[in-house]
Amino acid sequence: MNRVLFLLSPLLLAACTPQLRAITPAPPARVVTLDARNDHIELSEAVALALDCYRQASPCRDVHATLSNKEVATVYATHLSRLSRGYWEDANVSTMTLVGLKPGTTTLRVTAEGWSHDYTVTVVSAR
Repeated sequence: MNRVLFLLSPLLLAACTPQLRAITPAPPARVVTLDARNDHIELSEAVALALDCYRQASPCRDVHATLSNKEVATVYATHLSRLSRGYWEDANVSTMTLVGLKPGTTTLRVTAEGWSHDYTVTVVSAR
């Protein structure tokens, strides 16, 4: 039994941490990708990417996002006028906007309800 719990613990912890979903596409001739399996976001410089935050299949609450290198990208808390209809309640979806400033790599840390998740962010030059 302990072995099963040990093997399942990474999956259980991953379910508790904030997970991001891209909700805006890349502009023409620009790049936007969110690889949730590898916790990697790639976007072109001067591109803004709107992201929804979910934790345990519900919108995140008490969301904070920080970047390790603020010269490469910036992140803003945002509000989109839409609702996530839950089984028990209507709740605003937790949304943020990530903007690529200049080519390079940084780490985006998203914290919600005391749980954190890191994403590697790569900003590529505009083509």
